[in-house]
Amino acid sequence: MWREIRAVKTNIKRIVKANRRFKDYVIGTFNDPYRRKVIRSRSAYTILRFLKRVRARRGGDCPEFAMRGILDAARLARPRSVLFVVTDASAKDARLKYAVARYLRSKKIRLFAVKVGRMCGRRYRREFEFLARQTGGRVLRFRRRVNFRYLMRFITKAVYGKVAFNSMPSSGARLRRLRPRCPADYYKLEETVRVCKCSNGTDQTKPPPRVVGSLAFTIDNTGSMWREIRAVKTNIKRIVKANRRFKDYVIGTFNDPYRRKVIRSRSAYTILRFLK
Repeated sequence: MWREIRAVKTNIKRIVKANRRFKDYVIGTFNDPYRRKVIRSRSAYTILRFLKRVRARRGGDCPEFAMRGILDAARLARPRSVLFVVTDASAKDARLKYAVARYLRSKKIRLFAVKVGRMCGRRYRREFEFLARQTGGRVLRFRRRVNFRYLMRFITKAVYGKVAFNSMPSSGARLRRLRPRCPADYYKLEETVRVCKCSNGTDQTKPPPRVVGSLAFTIDNTGSMWREIRAVKTNIKRIVKANRRFKDYVIGTFNDPYRRKVIRSRSAYTILRFLK
């Protein structure tokens, strides 16, 4: 599995950066013997640090404890999650598939299985197809390991919202030829302008919104938040320039231990100097 692990490590940064659909991330590993090793975090830094320590260990001892790995990840995941399992072996604990399926359904978690290689030959009893069918997921079979990078590109588009997870095909060849399809819970929205009739019969566009209150940002400035801080710094100029609704701005930070550091100002220069 070293190629697949390397592909995940290589592509996880762009997946995290593209994410617009999920609140956080769950990463788990499984092997034989099984040792619970799974984390959940909103921090890209924490996820990348966890993945950096993941190594392909042992080999040839087929099958593996896949069901326990899936169950531990599902217990840590939030309801209505999407769970990917990547393996080249059948499940040594396949008898647990019914309990795993019940738990996944109870949290409305969809399972997408990616099978690579021989899957232990005759020992495989299609347990991943069972879980995918029970949870509304899909099973993707790779006969060529080089196709794994196309899967990572697909996941990147799916977390951004460009394609639906359910549009994941069943083979690597189809994955390369995939045409984007709008997700079921996304709709194309067209902005409309409301108009009103004046006394003279002419049309008048909707008046500008009423100016109210402050636009406030309070920012966690711990080390793991450096991407978000950079994003605020990068975009605050265009936000201030576009503002038509708020009278002034409030910017504050917090950390552990907490020290009060907050300002309010109508001056874009003052706000930018604070953020710098």
